[in-house]
Amino acid sequence: MLRKAGNLLLLSILFLMGGCGYHFIDSQPLSFPNQASKLNLKKVVNPTQETWIEGYVRNFLAEEISKRSSATLTNSSQAELFLTIYLDRLSTSEKTKGENDTTLKYSADLSLRMVFNNAQGEKILETRPVSYAQSYTSEGEKKEAIEKALEEALRLSLNQLGNNDF
Repeated sequence: MLRKAGNLLLLSILFLMGGCGYHFIDSQPLSFPNQASKLNLKKVVNPTQETWIEGYVRNFLAEEISKRSSATLTNSSQAELFLTIYLDRLSTSEKTKGENDTTLKYSADLSLRMVFNNAQGEKILETRPVSYAQSYTSEGEKKEAIEKALEEALRLSLNQLGNNDF
């Protein structure tokens, strides 16, 4: 009985927050420059040895953009807007917590930004750089941590488009 009441209260709060104009940031609709609906991910500038990143970014962005807007990623001949993602920094590190501690803490840190160009190659918009760090506990979790950091940084960058916060 108490559990049902708690669930009902939580559901009521969510409806009230929605009614007050509150949006969960990652579900906010995206607004692309010039109201473009066909985008082409021209390239991912990735100065690292992690060659899998470009494919991962392409797949994640296609899914995230279609989830949050009516825009789609398309080939260059149909595109209205061209997107380049600059992975300005990606590093992984490890450290111990204390002087006598043998517990390792790993971290994947990255910074990226998005640049939108029109068909003539003129820069229309550049998002502010976004940084994100993801910790992990073993060397075997490194790729998963980089993926999580990429996802969160890309969402934060896309959120600038939802807020018109460039």
